[in-house]
Amino acid sequence: MQNGPSPEALPLLIALRQEATRVGLHPAEHPLDAETESRFARYYALLLEWNERAGLTTVTDPVEVAQRHFGESLALAEVLRHAEVLTPGARLIDLGAGAGFPGLPIAILDSSLQVVLLESPGRRADFLAADLATGATGAGGSTGT
Repeated sequence: MQNGPSPEALPLLIALRQEATRVGLHPAEHPLDAETESRFARYYALLLEWNERAGLTTVTDPVEVAQRHFGESLALAEVLRHAEVLTPGARLIDLGAGAGFPGLPIAILDSSLQVVLLESPGRRADFLAADLATGATGAGGSTGT
């Protein structure tokens, strides 16, 4: 069994750490510990796996994903946290979740949140259901019709 991230995940995780610092994430409040980084890496792998068949995003480079998708999601989480809208245990709904941005990265960052991802039936909803079914990001939940 491999310890630590895969070599393919390293560029993503390095960029993710830089983005976390850039957006002002405080390590004591929302650490990017090994488990959190592992969830982001699994999310990225699932995103790539599903991207061709579901048309999830044109951004697939690991550094760009960390900056544009994950970083922007983390920035939103910080803005909402500082506005005292996003408090521990809060409920958050991501309408038109698509590839899961910003809801899944926010759920990965803070597992105490109750995040609902709402997407119309179709390929993107199937991707979100696959995330829940595989537990790739560690986000709990269920799908409905």
